[in-house]
Amino acid sequence: MESMRALILTKYGKLEEALTVMSTPKPTLDESSANVLVRVKAAAINPLDAKIAEGALNILFSEKFPAGVGLDLSGIVEKAGKDTGFNPGDEVFGIMPMTARGSMAEYALLPASMLAIKPHTLSFAESSALGVVGVTALQALAHHKGAKEVAFIPGGLGGVGSMALQLAKHQFGFARTITSVSTAKVAILKEKIPDVDIVVDYKKVDPATVIPAGSVDFVLDPLGTPYAWAKYLRTDATKKPTMVPSSLPSHRRPSSAPLA
Repeated sequence: MESMRALILTKYGKLEEALTVMSTPKPTLDESSANVLVRVKAAAINPLDAKIAEGALNILFSEKFPAGVGLDLSGIVEKAGKDTGFNPGDEVFGIMPMTARGSMAEYALLPASMLAIKPHTLSFAESSALGVVGVTALQALAHHKGAKEVAFIPGGLGGVGSMALQLAKHQFGFARTITSVSTAKVAILKEKIPDVDIVVDYKKVDPATVIPAGSVDFVLDPLGTPYAWAKYLRTDATKKPTMVPSSLPSHRRPSSAPLA
């Protein structure tokens, strides 16, 4: 059996104690399946990876050790199952299923439905960081069924925030977008996402002095603190205002906004 190097979670605990690089069996592909074997070129780290390793989420699911680490990846298709639509040599990016994590390895086996062709304008490192944050942003915005006059997306240079800020207008039809960042990030945000209508420097200005209460249709809650953002939502229920937490995606492509 062929082997590979992989980052492995051996127990819950401090990262330096719980994680180790070791030799493990290389995944094998059943060519009649809908899976794809990818030679990993880059894998992105998410806060979720650390929370899992530290045991912070063990009330949600039990881990069987040793366990693979990581969700986000990009790489080159080594082998593809029948009728998956992928071919050896394809450059791809995607997300490992929560139940079969292991992107931080030389090879990864995952369902074809969790992969997309890598944009040629992006490097492997860049595309590897799109998966979790991109799907989270897509699903958060797809959840909104109301008016689309104003979207307030705090943390516009964070992983999920930066994705949602770019998708809000172009993919979901919001007329105006507002974000808030710290002083050092104002200029770079305006450069990278120039169509944002209002950028609030929250280190210098209270967003409440810029954004009127009850004026926003959609708020992406980046910290799980809904009480801090609820005042901005419209009070007119007919406009169906929405506040969505920035949390782990369900790993299903939103039908209104597919990955590819």
